[in-house]
Amino acid sequence: MNTVVRGLKLNSVGGFGVGSKHSSNVLSSQSMIAFVVSFSRPSSSQRNLRSACAVSTSTSQNAPETRKPRVKLTDHAKALKIRKDSRPSESKSSTSSSTSPSKPRRGSGPKTDEEDYKTLRAALDQLKELNGAAVVLKAGKARFFRDGSSMVFEDSVHALSRGSFECGELVFVLDYDGTILGWGLYSNRSMYQVRMMWNCSLDGIFELCSSENLEVHLEKLLRERLARAIQRRTSLALPNDSTNAFRAVNGEGDRISGLVVDILGTVAVVSSSALWLEVHRQKVRLAVEAVFSDVASKFIWRPSSARLVQDGLDSELIPALVWACSLLDKSGLTESTLQFVSKSHTTDFLLAQGKNAQVWKDQFHAALGDFNENELPAGDETGKEHWILENGLRYLSTPEDGQKTGFYCDQRENRAMIASISQNKDVLDCYSFTGGFGLNAARAKASSVLCVDSSESAIRQGIANRERNNLD
Repeated sequence: MNTVVRGLKLNSVGGFGVGSKHSSNVLSSQSMIAFVVSFSRPSSSQRNLRSACAVSTSTSQNAPETRKPRVKLTDHAKALKIRKDSRPSESKSSTSSSTSPSKPRRGSGPKTDEEDYKTLRAALDQLKELNGAAVVLKAGKARFFRDGSSMVFEDSVHALSRGSFECGELVFVLDYDGTILGWGLYSNRSMYQVRMMWNCSLDGIFELCSSENLEVHLEKLLRERLARAIQRRTSLALPNDSTNAFRAVNGEGDRISGLVVDILGTVAVVSSSALWLEVHRQKVRLAVEAVFSDVASKFIWRPSSARLVQDGLDSELIPALVWACSLLDKSGLTESTLQFVSKSHTTDFLLAQGKNAQVWKDQFHAALGDFNENELPAGDETGKEHWILENGLRYLSTPEDGQKTGFYCDQRENRAMIASISQNKDVLDCYSFTGGFGLNAARAKASSVLCVDSSESAIRQGIANRERNNLD
């Protein structure tokens, strides 16, 4: 059933009311709530601007996409030579004295292109001896990382120290002149070629070392960053008597790119949205469990399917990944089984061999003999209903299979803000999920609250939340 209400398309929308005027208005997911939403009609100048933008966009989209070939490291000296030869020669005429001199490079003093190449070549030779790897940036791109950026985009990469790297491999990031900018995790499938974990401008100088030493440093750094993350939340008085659900790790904000950890009562839900996290899953999981053992008693690993596909994972492999992660969250698996699943659901299977979930399951059963995952104990279950507390309101969460991590922890302050402006107001909460904003408005004595969502299960949870908080 599709209906358009003043430009807003609704598909099998359900809703529930909260507060005095809508306390009995409970609708199923097959019902349609018709409501009027006023939209301002755009002016003629706005319409003309939109038309111009549309023409510009369609023209750029129709243009053929061209990708520049990656420069080989053997051509680096030639590139430097060309740069030098392309500079205008100094003139001894009187007019040349009026031209302003070029600005010196940042650092101890000006360097020639030959010195640039010697420095870079020496660094690469040292890495080769150490069995290390490096990504060399294009000239002028290093300024972004000196300012603290953590993402190396594909267009910023000039060359690799060898032909190719594995997804999730630890690599150094070097400037065009050989300066060490930091190190991070490589992905040849993502627009983010390197997610930097160590930035020399923020974290201090880091010496070149072997890949094995970087692996050790990654484990140590993960624990340090996770510990700092929980310390920041503790400084904000989280958790407390009125809130036991909060975001404990927020990706780039806590300098662990792609990683989110939400605490839902006694459950920690770990969400991965970057391929490197799946490749290094065991290290990350062990670090999370070690740091958050005082906060949570159960840990659930939930790959963010859509984000992983954006990061380069084949969408056909997502079901196998989700299935493997669900197995790892159950108890009763032997150590050999854990090792098999942990290894083959990352680099060996997901990034190279498999094509669908059934292929992987067949490989799994062949390696383990007679095995039935349905016979495994479910582990330390929190129960079908898992209630959490935020700002004094109770919510039914779904950490095992709900949207995102089972609850939108990052909206806590926004929900509190809505409560502060809702008294005596009629509140419409569209795309309400389980009614978080509407419940806060109702508790703040709004005149009426109507929550609307297309998910039947979300509506049922919202009704349960309303009843649990006595907001009928």
